[in-house]
Amino acid sequence: MPHNSVSKFSEFVRGFTTPFRALQKIFEHPKLIFLSLFPALLTLFVLAFCIYAVLTGAWAFGHAWLQNLAGTYTGVATGILTFIVGFFTFYLMFQSIGILLSLVASPFNDWLAEETERACGRKPISLNFGILIRVFFLDLRKTIFTLISGIALWFLALVPGLGIFSPIGFALITTLTFISYPQSRRQLGLIECLHWMKSHLAASLGFGFSTLLLMSIPVVNAFALPLSVVGGTLLFLESDPVEIRNLL
Repeated sequence: MPHNSVSKFSEFVRGFTTPFRALQKIFEHPKLIFLSLFPALLTLFVLAFCIYAVLTGAWAFGHAWLQNLAGTYTGVATGILTFIVGFFTFYLMFQSIGILLSLVASPFNDWLAEETERACGRKPISLNFGILIRVFFLDLRKTIFTLISGIALWFLALVPGLGIFSPIGFALITTLTFISYPQSRRQLGLIECLHWMKSHLAASLGFGFSTLLLMSIPVVNAFALPLSVVGGTLLFLESDPVEIRNLL
């Protein structure tokens, strides 16, 4: 049992440090730097829009909403409830922005993931028109699953006592999002992706928490998206080749 615990912790650390190994991989290959610019610039644009929204009244609206909500309670619970609801609201807003960014930047991210495979010495799988259609519907199912799960986790975060599981859920959803690029190219659907994550749960949690942390740091979050795409690809490519073949 102690040996198993150490192994799980090592896997968690490996997943957590994957974005940093991805940064090293990006600087080793100039083409990855170039392809990383597209999702990074898109992130900057979305963040600039969010800042503009805050400056033009979104903050005042959110504050008034919290005050109205807290006004329905009395006593000490008012201040505590306002803090808890406010914290989770802004926390979930950041996670929602991250999921939205990954969806909008999906075409650029796919090119980046493909080039990452080349940088790792792998030959990317060629996709004909029929396979592209299948991959599209595979990604569509994963996207729907991600959005529904995100909404469910948003409500879960508001449930006293159960809200602590929301960050864990968001970490796993984040990992699912970024390992999907190399997996979809291999025509692995949602069930196969979830099975892979179950087999690499510690590494998946580590990578998800690390990615969420990077996305929450100002300035750094502008570059978190390409790091996560390259990192998710590295995380999957490090799997046992036999295991990957068994998923196909």
